[in-house]
Formats: sequence, C-alpha cells, structure tokens
Amino acid sequence: MAKGNMLQGMATGKLGDVVFARANGEQISRVRNRHPKNPRTNKQMYQRAVMATVMQAYSAGQEIFNHAFQGKSVGAENQRAFLSKNSKLLRGLIAAELEAGTSALNCNAAVVAPGAITPVPNEYMISEGTYPQNFLGWDATNQRFSTPAALEGETVAQYAQRLGLVAGDIYTFVLMVISGSTPSFTVRGVTTATTGAYKPESQYPCIFAFLRVQVRDVSAMTDPAAEASFADVFDVTATKNANASLEMSLASDTISLTDIVSATIFPAVSANLASFGVIRSRLDQDLRSTSFMHVASPVSGRATAGMYGITSPLALAAWQQGTEALGDSDLILEGGDE
Repeated sequence: MAKGNMLQGMATGKLGDVVFARANGEQISRVRNRHPKNPRTNKQMYQRAVMATVMQAYSAGQEIFNHAFQGKSVGAENQRAFLSKNSKLLRGLIAAELEAGTSALNCNAAVVAPGAITPVPNEYMISEGTYPQNFLGWDATNQRFSTPAALEGETVAQYAQRLGLVAGDIYTFVLMVISGSTPSFTVRGVTTATTGAYKPESQYPCIFAFLRVQVRDVSAMTDPAAEASFADVFDVTATKNANASLEMSLASDTISLTDIVSATIFPAVSANLASFGVIRSRLDQDLRSTSFMHVASPVSGRATAGMYGITSPLALAAWQQGTEALGDSDLILEGGDE
C-alpha cells in the first residue's frame, strides 16, 4: 500500500501495479513486475558479481566514500559515482583477463562471493576531483607509499612549501585489509596449484580501515626537514581500525600497511594483504584528489598481488554455485541428476 500524498509528490510504496519512491527530492514511479524473471545467463552472473563487489566495497567504506567525489552531494550522488566508476573499472579488467586467458593465479581482479558481507581488496577508485595529491607516491616495487627526499639544507617550512603541504589540508589513508586466513566461501571442486595460504577460489574476511591526518602550519619551522618526523607536520584527527600515530620520518621514508594497521590494533590482520590508497582533501571545502587503491604485496605461492577474493576465471563458477535454486544443482544429494 502506498504511503504519503501522491498529488504532492510524497508517495512511497505500491498502489496497484505502480510502485512509488522518492529520489533526489522527487517522486518517481515504475510499473510493478508481479512475475520477475531471474536470468542466469553467464553475462548476467558476471554482472551480479561485479555489482555485488563494488557494493560491498562502498558499504564497507561508506563513511569515507559517501563524500569522496568532488561536486557530488553527500550520500546518494557519491554512491552512484562510486558504483558507476568502479563497476566499469572492474568489469573491464575481468573482461580483459578472461579474453587473455589469464590464469586464476595471475589475475589482478577479484569478486566477492554470493551473499558476502565483507569486501575484497581491489584497485578501486576511492575519490575523484581536481585537487592534486603529489606528496605521497606509490612505490609499486615495494608496495608502499613513499615521501620525497629533502634537499640539502632545506628547512621544514621550505620542504612543505616545495611539496605543496598546505596548512589545513587533510590526507586520509584508506585500506581494505585481509583479517584472517579461514575462507568465508570457496568454489567447489577447484584446487589451484599454490603453496600459499590464500587461494584464488576463495574469499577471506576483510576489514575497512582509515587514518586521517591534517597538515599543521609549519611556515615558521626552521628545523632541518631531513631530521623532522611525520608528527612534526601532521596531526592525527580520526582513525578506524588504525594506529593513532605515525612514527616515520617526514622525508625519504615509507608508509606501509603495517604502519597504519598493526596487530596491536587488529590482532588477526595479516601483514601486507590489503588494498591501500590515500585521498587529499581540504578542510571545510569540496576539494578532493582523484585517487585509487593499490594492492599490497603478494604472498608466497601467488604469482601476483593476490586479491584474496575470487579471481576472474572462477567468478562465474562461484556465482552459479552460490545462486543455485532447489532442483538446479547437479549434485545427487541436492536433487540433481534425476
């Protein structure tokens, strides 16, 4: 039964064969489908896997991602931007890996399992805007962020000015971290040739974490930049599942996963199994950097930086398995093969 005044544009719910809802402050309606189909074509199953994966990523990091896209209103517009950008990225990567015949061990994309309640690490777009983030560079070889070296005789104030560290700027480290080695889902009948603990036919528990730091006013600091610490320039202003301080040098140093999420914060965290990104923004202003997550170090036995979710060649089998209806299974004890 519909609720609210339909003539005033406030109706929600069902009225006969019409369904009313509100989106972006407006009443919308659609025809009610009383006999929906549930297509199970390969294309549809891949689409479900992709959308479920990006939805889980957004859900896990919603408190960051719901305002991470410059020019979009908080909430629904940011959600749509996140889902649109990342579904295209993930779908394209999966299609390329399938076309190339990439083995499950060598894939750079992964999906969640049907019914998953946690995300999988991927190279998601986590923000978009016009505010450049040039201070922290991604070191692909060592799988960590790094800070630029100080020039000879350079002060903290000079270093900050040269590298665009503006007082009031916010840098938010964002992580999706594998938090255990017991799979929450595994594709039946698949055993990959890997000696590592993490298999591309399985999904593993994953937590979302972030650390937000803000640039201090260091315009009067004459201390040598080469001797300064991160804490001399940045204040920690918010954390979730993360360390409350960063104990590294300001210049010529690195920031790895374990600098932000350690066993003292989350005991089950496995070192270097995560996707890791950083967003630059501005206090009380709608300015964002265009930033992506990077996948941290591979583990022994996997050829590439493992996603710790179900990789491209196994996605279809996982979603066919997880959405089997009674009578659809080919297993004897589940009613198949009759």
